[in-house]
Amino acid sequence: MDDLDDAALWQAARSRLSAEKSTQLELLHFKRQREGLSETEARTLSELVQQYERSMLIRARAAAILKLRGHDLSGLAATS
Repeated sequence: MDDLDDAALWQAARSRLSAEKSTQLELLHFKRQREGLSETEARTLSELVQQYERSMLIRARAAAILKLRGHDLSGLAATS
């Protein structure tokens, strides 16, 4: 990521899971709490959590690089 230009880093820092995946993640999480999940649902939830965690790591790394390059990240919190 260190080789990316600032525009690409800003895009990465603002990236999110798709609304569809976020909704599916939330629904499966609540279902797990209420009644449990089938093996397939549990596997899907695990994959979605991994995607979410990877997304967060990418966002954090991009933000850290931008900060090192002297950018003001105060506007980034508003997009969380």
